[in-house]
Formats: sequence, C-alpha cells, structure tokens
Amino acid sequence: MAAEERLNLDLQEFVSEATSVDHILKEAGYEINGFGEDVIKRTKEKVFCHIAEYLQFEGYPTEAGPDFKRANINDLILYIIGPILWDFNIELEDGNVILRREKEIISPDSKTGGYGEFVVVEKCGPGVAEYLMLIIESKPSLGEAIKHCLLAMKDMWSKNGGGKVYGFVTTGDDWRMVSYDGIIFWMTEKFTVLSTSNCRDRWMKEGSVLVDCIIAALRSGSNPIEIAKKDIGV
Repeated sequence: MAAEERLNLDLQEFVSEATSVDHILKEAGYEINGFGEDVIKRTKEKVFCHIAEYLQFEGYPTEAGPDFKRANINDLILYIIGPILWDFNIELEDGNVILRREKEIISPDSKTGGYGEFVVVEKCGPGVAEYLMLIIESKPSLGEAIKHCLLAMKDMWSKNGGGKVYGFVTTGDDWRMVSYDGIIFWMTEKFTVLSTSNCRDRWMKEGSVLVDCIIAALRSGSNPIEIAKKDIGV
C-alpha cells in the first residue's frame, strides 16, 4: 500500500489498462525509416545472435530450472542491451551513453530512493551530473518488478530535468516498457523476447521490437544540453 500511495496509483488497475507497444513508440516519436534504418536492422541481428548464444550456454531462464537464479536474468539483460548501447553511441547518435549497475536514485527530498539494477545515463560533460535516461528492473515476478520500477522512475524523473523518462521490467523472456512524464505513467502490454524455437525470421518480426523500444527511450526524454546548462549555472 505504501508504494501505491506514493505513486498515487492502483497497481492492479494500472496493469489492466496497459497499452500497446506501438502506442508508446508513437508517443516517443520513434521512426526507423531513413537515417539509422540499416544500423537498427544490424543491431537487431546482433541482439538475436547474443540471445541465441545465451540460450545455448545458459538455457532458457525459468524458475523451473534447477540452477536458476536472479543473476541468470541479469546476465541475459546484459547480452541484450550491450549491442544496443554500443550501436547507439557509435553509429546512431555519437553519444556518451553509459550503463550503471545497481544504482540508487535519491529523490529530491532525500527521504526515499528508487533503486535500479540497470540504469542508463548520459554523461553531458566534465563536471556535469549524469543525465538519467532509462532504467531496467528484473525480477522473477513482473508484478514486483513493476512496483520497484515505477518508484525508481518517479525519483528518476525528478533528477533528469523534468522530461519524459522510460523504464523496462522483465522476467527475462517477458518484457514491458513504461514511460512517465511527471504526471502520468504508461505501460505496454507484455511482449516476449525469447523463443524456444530460436527462429531468426520469427524473432526479427516479433521479438526485435525490444530493440525499437530501447532506442526510442534513448532518443526521447529530456534535453541533456539544457540540463548541462543548469548544472554549470548557465
């Protein structure tokens, strides 16, 4: 109940009102036609190969497995987001996006702090605070992951200059994308990224939407230049 009071949300109702992935991508202004289309396609192919490698060595991440641990999910997340962040920095945006592991996000009142297992930030320049871009929360239960992710995003929004922030919750195979503009949270219906068939064509058609979602989140949000000006007193 404490989480629902702070978020001003009925979590059960919030989950039941999930929207489509296409809706959030449209709200983020995401398009892949033209500039970056070939890069994004190659990125998707890289991610598929990384997932195939993970499944070959680790097996399908399920609690039914005798050696399953939460770390298995986090390993998979790194396999997935590594090539996305690399290509975003090097080929799409010439950015300075970096990954922080197990990062606490302190709210302005310093009384509460969201916590993210994976937090993507952009370093705006020497002596300039990190610009928070998106957060990924992993748990065997999507319900618990959603609650923790929403709390972290609320604190994250207060720290990034007031623009839209994004989060992802995942059990490893199932994912949801969340957005927050300081007033309203939106969350997608869950979509599946893994497949036991390991079919490339099927994954490129269905599972690769996760790549679109993460790139959309990285491209959207606050203006880091304006944040940098505030941080250096301009």
